[in-house]
Amino acid sequence: MTTKLKLSKFKRFAEAAISRSKAISNYTDSDLKQLLSQENEVDFYAAMILLSKRSLGLEPYKVQIMAALSCSNGHVIDMKTGEGKTLVAAMSAVALVKKGYVVNVATANKYLADRDYFTMKPLYDACGVDVARLSGDSEGLKSAPVYYAHLTEEGCLSWLSDHLASEASSISHPQLLESAMTKTALIVDEIDHSLIDSSSVNYSIVSNLEIGNFYQQIAEMCKSVGKRSEFTQFDKNGDQEFTEEFYKSAEKILIEAGLVSNSADLYGDAYELMIHFRAAYMAFHILEESKDYVVKSGRIHRVDKKSGRLIEGGFLGTVAAYLSDKHCLEIPCSNLEVVSCALQHYVKSFDLLSGMSGTAILNALELKHSYGVSTLEIPRHQPTQRIDHGHILFPSDASLKHNVTQFLEKASRDQRPTLVVCANEAQAKIIADKLTQQSIRATLLTPSNVEEEAEILSHAGKLGSMIVTTRMCGRGTDIVCEDKARGLLIVVIGMGLTQNDDQQVIGRTGRQGAKGDSYFCISLDDEQFQSRSGATLANSLLANLVQEDMEHITPHISSATTRLIEKLQKQALSAMRERRKRVSIYNNPIDSQLKLLMKKRENILFTADPKAMLHQMAPAKVDSYQKLIDHYAFVFGGSEVLSYFIRKGMAEGLTKAWNRHHMSLMNIKMDTASNAQAASNINNFKKSCFEAFSQFAKTVNIDIFDYTLSYLNKEATKRMAQNTYLPSGIG
Repeated sequence: MTTKLKLSKFKRFAEAAISRSKAISNYTDSDLKQLLSQENEVDFYAAMILLSKRSLGLEPYKVQIMAALSCSNGHVIDMKTGEGKTLVAAMSAVALVKKGYVVNVATANKYLADRDYFTMKPLYDACGVDVARLSGDSEGLKSAPVYYAHLTEEGCLSWLSDHLASEASSISHPQLLESAMTKTALIVDEIDHSLIDSSSVNYSIVSNLEIGNFYQQIAEMCKSVGKRSEFTQFDKNGDQEFTEEFYKSAEKILIEAGLVSNSADLYGDAYELMIHFRAAYMAFHILEESKDYVVKSGRIHRVDKKSGRLIEGGFLGTVAAYLSDKHCLEIPCSNLEVVSCALQHYVKSFDLLSGMSGTAILNALELKHSYGVSTLEIPRHQPTQRIDHGHILFPSDASLKHNVTQFLEKASRDQRPTLVVCANEAQAKIIADKLTQQSIRATLLTPSNVEEEAEILSHAGKLGSMIVTTRMCGRGTDIVCEDKARGLLIVVIGMGLTQNDDQQVIGRTGRQGAKGDSYFCISLDDEQFQSRSGATLANSLLANLVQEDMEHITPHISSATTRLIEKLQKQALSAMRERRKRVSIYNNPIDSQLKLLMKKRENILFTADPKAMLHQMAPAKVDSYQKLIDHYAFVFGGSEVLSYFIRKGMAEGLTKAWNRHHMSLMNIKMDTASNAQAASNINNFKKSCFEAFSQFAKTVNIDIFDYTLSYLNKEATKRMAQNTYLPSGIG
């Protein structure tokens, strides 16, 4: 069925549901709950309309009914910002629960997960559907058919930790187990951000290793070297990369310090030293506080440049160690990755995938190719009245700040509700300080005070309100504007990495047919123009589009500037897609092995006879352990406790064996990725992964058996030392 036919069908259905809701408006809540359990979908959505109105005070629009029906049928919906996607997700979740699904409503960050869960809970209660919030304590998931979670941290990472679980009770996603026999659905809010932008990131569970004693010596070396412009350059995508001059200098410094005898060692047995020197230089001379990272509660947090939010532990262990040294913090342990997966692997473990975003249509092809889901564009409830003034290019960063400050000063005098979106926290603080110097009251919202986000945003949109923030407010932020005559004013400083990012930011205003204005302010000093392609574009074209006065912009010049910016953003998007494709190719063989790991773990944790399973893992000629097992049964006080310890021992043994195998897979991946010829032949990579897994499969049962006996002996020794196995009154 074509997209137009589907939309036409959903439109007629929504109209029928709205008409039916009027006919049953006198039904009691109990009567409406009964309709939710019937197979007639028109009655179902008619009941949902009334229950939503009664429990939330929100009466779903026709387009929201269309969107909910589409979403519950496994489509991605492109629904513009402000059209009520939060309610759509809740209605879709209830519909899927009634079809027998357990539903994860996944959001782009924890703030949205909290907000949407608490906002929509009255509707779930009215529908008789239990709902839980997945966080540190996942006990609520054991019974709740709907749960809200941050997709990556609380969803993917908690599910990934299930692959290391040593007890069945610690499984965070029991519904995804092979033995669960439960249909599962994943509804992803801001789906293009979560499943496209984040798909090139590997999510990992790590253990700690003490960092080498030589780190302090290398730190002092990097401090004395200082920052040198010839050590780095910008690649075609605007990312900094180390030059050949850097590596030559690093070799010389490490040799003169006596850490190695010759340069060949640095690319052999002593390669770790080069990794440390590179990490130290990056920490001391490249990464900038409030721009690339934030120090909060004595820890280093990376700033996600697309979302503007903080990622705790977002740096490699070596980089984090040198950043900690830079700020006189306690040096953390280095990280050793023990299990990892691509986000796609988690997403594809659900039976049904759907979602929504205001810019999903821009990524429709990639969503279809990567996840097999189709995208439907839902029409607006009301046409927008927002005026987009385009990109205003200033000759320098100083000129930009001066103009923006003057412009915001006028907006403040006019009591215009204003949202100022900066590229990073450092820039936001500068703008806020300049406004304060002009006696303009501005509220600063950055990753450093993210705990106040809900409180600050509750006052945004009021007359005279001015919020200075970062792109952390670019998605999911609902601002109700009191100024109906003019609407919310948005001033964005800097350009987004992609057109999607900019569309999401300006979507904070002009919602539901309201008025609003948006301005993008950039300068020739911006980072994006320092890349190879960006510098060429700036030198040849952008210099002719400079404007000096934000109050009197020339529309056709701003439009021309916007078109050129979009060209740069398309180049960046192309590079990102290529990077995501490469990550997917190299993760598929590893993810397929991860499925087998989880299957084996599940068999261990839920076996009815762990003693018999352990016996099957024993080497052929080992019989003496049987008497030992009987002894352990006596020490532990019976077969039931013994079974518990055998299960736990086998599960931990599997984890130890997998950790070693995982390191082999990571080494294969690194070797292949660094070899241009091998990297072009994925078959070589697959073959190497298969050979490594074959070796793992040959030895894993013996490894588990040996570890379990050692574990049982350790636990039995503890019991005997405590005399807990002896009858009362003896000893």
